[in-house]
Amino acid sequence: MLDIKKIRKDFPFLVKNSDRIYFDNSATSQKPKIVLDSIVEFYENYNANIHRALFKEAIDSTREFDNAREIIAQFFGADSNQLIFTRNTTEGLNLAAYFLEDFVDENSEILTTILEHHSNLLPFQRLAEKKGAKFLVSEDLKSDGTLETEALLEKISEKTKVFTTTLASNVTGENPDFSKVFKKCKSLGVKIVLDCAQFAPHKRINFHALEADFLAFSGHKMLGPTGIGGLFVSHELKSNLNPFLIGGGTIKSVSLEKTEFADFPEKFEAGTPDICGVIALSKAVSYLNYVGMENIKSYEEKLSEYFLERAEELKGMKIFGPKNPKKRSPTFSFVLDGVDIFDLGIFLDEKGIGIRAGYHCAEPLTRKLNEEGVARASLYFYNTKSEIDRFFDALSSILK
Repeated sequence: MLDIKKIRKDFPFLVKNSDRIYFDNSATSQKPKIVLDSIVEFYENYNANIHRALFKEAIDSTREFDNAREIIAQFFGADSNQLIFTRNTTEGLNLAAYFLEDFVDENSEILTTILEHHSNLLPFQRLAEKKGAKFLVSEDLKSDGTLETEALLEKISEKTKVFTTTLASNVTGENPDFSKVFKKCKSLGVKIVLDCAQFAPHKRINFHALEADFLAFSGHKMLGPTGIGGLFVSHELKSNLNPFLIGGGTIKSVSLEKTEFADFPEKFEAGTPDICGVIALSKAVSYLNYVGMENIKSYEEKLSEYFLERAEELKGMKIFGPKNPKKRSPTFSFVLDGVDIFDLGIFLDEKGIGIRAGYHCAEPLTRKLNEEGVARASLYFYNTKSEIDRFFDALSSILK
């Protein structure tokens, strides 16, 4: 069992804002002190550029950076030489779409789902336009707003060259079961791209076991700083990819006649990286390992179960997504009868509760659920049942 009171003390934001309720974790999470301290420690004690320099601070910086890559890769069930550091999931997915240009032509189909965040929809929509391929979106939803995976299966054919999807919706919280979809994709040689921005903070991922070709994530949604994320690439594809950016850090040798590029992943990390961000992200990952991803999963399922129970009791509230807490993340989109979603956000803020309202960068899905958008309360493992009670008490008073 998690000691939530003890855990909350590790987060300066939660300590200093104990009168507030933070329910916007799908947008970004709060940061534990170990992450914040690592940022200060880097800039105060060994701020220097990595690789090649021979003085102490640069050696320390390089060691910490390389160790961080190992820690982060291990967390995702991958090898360190499969990880390209990016700014965020968005950059990782754009990079994956760029890498796949040579795999797609005018006879190809690129398949995705209606669940996608714009960051996973737009890069592949553009890839299809650029290559003259067909862009297919599986739009079939069940009555609760969850994906109809059987309809998705039927859309996979020999023409399908790329399947890209989120593992957790940032709107409905759904964690779809894609096991049959992935199996069919692999049998047909379809390249699989995974958006794990919303899944990675909540449940353990094993990149090797998934057998995907690309996996993108963001550090700031899983206790790390903003501006750092990554893209994992399968070993099978690594040698067939060309870098999008080239310059310092990407080469073995350069002459005026010829350039020999570095090995993976340095070949794809041009310029000075976010050294401090990478190190801080490794501290976030270490903290998640310390708490335990299975403990987080179990606790959040209990939170989700309680949230859904309270939602059932509140007349006038419509909530979207799975009713089974084991099939979702603790992200809840909803509407209240007769209450504008943006007014609702303002009312709740006045009561010390932070949520988000709108289309959540997933406009096609959100409009399909409710044309005017939805309100969203998204929780993390440092949230509590008492905060859920206060949230629903506030909703009740607003409805009255």
